[in-house]
Amino acid sequence: MIPPDAELQDHRPYSCSDCGKSFKRRSTLKDHMLSHSGQKPHECQVCLKKFKKKTVLNQHMRVHSGEKPYGCGVCGKRFSGRSNVTRHMLIHSDEKPHKCSVCDKTFIQRSVLTTHQRLKHHMCPVCEERFTDDESLERHLRTHVEEGAVDESVLETFSCSDCGKQFKDVLLFRQHKFVHSSDRPYSCSVCGRSYRWKSRLEQHELLHSGEQPHKCAECGRSYRWKSHLQRHVLRHVKKVFHCSECDGTFSSSFKLQVHTMVHDILHNRQGSVQSVGGARDKSSVQSVGGARDT
Repeated sequence: MIPPDAELQDHRPYSCSDCGKSFKRRSTLKDHMLSHSGQKPHECQVCLKKFKKKTVLNQHMRVHSGEKPYGCGVCGKRFSGRSNVTRHMLIHSDEKPHKCSVCDKTFIQRSVLTTHQRLKHHMCPVCEERFTDDESLERHLRTHVEEGAVDESVLETFSCSDCGKQFKDVLLFRQHKFVHSSDRPYSCSVCGRSYRWKSRLEQHELLHSGEQPHKCAECGRSYRWKSHLQRHVLRHVKKVFHCSECDGTFSSSFKLQVHTMVHDILHNRQGSVQSVGGARDKSSVQSVGGARDT
């Protein structure tokens, strides 16, 4: 039996006439209704950008004021919104609660998972339908925009003001901005070296720990970095690149190119020997002929 207090706490008297979703407060329902209408009544007086909720506008205004009232209790980094601190705190933990339904890869934030599914698997973030390419996915997303199920911003292109590079995803755009920034928030506790991304710091820390987490399934040899393991695995792959000059086979096109250079050098040397030998024979014939004339 559900306690009366729990029933009262879960009471949601305000329902959306479009989708049936219920809310505890009329103001929350009013904000929700904007997701169906697409209206953005709250406008920034500085940059004229519009927002659906006034609370989001208030947080946006801190971008112009530079105010960052919320701080991380671990590294001290400051943020303009409380939700930004909550997302940031996951960086300091090993928790990755959001799992991809296609490849089982896990992520710290749901937004990063959505980006992964959209870019790697061409999956729609609304209905999870998959497509063969970006163009087909974008055409499909437009149908959701017309239905009001997703905001039109999902189709926006973000352009870097420093280099002009364009991005379809806001998270990749924000990550790219670090390239033009001197901010390196992740520091090594051993040597003090700092990095822009946590993944780079984790790779660096392997130098101090001596750990080699990437192991070859064929021979058991271990490596610090995944890229080194990938190069090593090629040794176990069947050789498929054949030399047209000899019976040599190679595991990569690069190795084959290096090998063919040896044949080129040998051909050049043989050509040089033949030309020198021909010149000697000709000079010998001329000298003999000259001797006969005399």
